[in-house]
Amino acid sequence: MAITITHVFELTDDGVLNPKEFRHLVNECPGVQLPGVRNVIVYRHTCKQFVIADVNLENYAAMDSWRGWWNDTPEGNKWGQ
Repeated sequence: MAITITHVFELTDDGVLNPKEFRHLVNECPGVQLPGVRNVIVYRHTCKQFVIADVNLENYAAMDSWRGWWNDTPEGNKWGQ
């Protein structure tokens, strides 16, 4: 069973939202190399100012690994900002 986690990124305090740069950063993100990560799809809403990243995972174990990396490691925290 596949699982999708969605991250929504909105404008920063200084009004910056660069979808091209965001897509480039996603390709460099070490989290996409975790076991069980199938792919990451990045798209932006055309009417509103936000970018969405869907992380497609293989199973619940992969989801736990993703959450652990994203929330509990300094590297994951850095990428989450």
